[in-house]
Amino acid sequence: MTKSTAIKHILVAYDASDEADHAFEYARAFARRFDAALEVLSVISRPALGDDVETTAVLEEGTQKAEQGQRRLRHVTQGEPFQVQFHTIVGRPPELILAHAERVAADIIVMGHRHRSLMERGFKRSTAIRVMESAACPVLIVP
Repeated sequence: MTKSTAIKHILVAYDASDEADHAFEYARAFARRFDAALEVLSVISRPALGDDVETTAVLEEGTQKAEQGQRRLRHVTQGEPFQVQFHTIVGRPPELILAHAERVAADIIVMGHRHRSLMERGFKRSTAIRVMESAACPVLIVP
């Protein structure tokens, strides 16, 4: 059995960064070109350490940033010929991006990638790389 190469459902991981905006533009162009549905997913990372007050503040700040970015994207996509859905969830980004991609049967995941120093890369692999390593569909990483 061969996998289909048709792109009908695109998932873009969106954290409201410049890199995510750039990735969104790629995903938007793909959606137009292939008449594909576009899912915009923002994952708010829960801090590993901190008390309830600090955790709540970090989650509120992350949610506000995601909502502000998504409002702008909603405005930009008004009148587009493709379907767009927006989601915001809290948890570990790589795992939740992969789970959402599977749940919506994404044909491709599009995400930005921050350029980090060699030292930063030595301590922690990026979300984009972790998603790419485990995804069941192609992943386009936009620099």
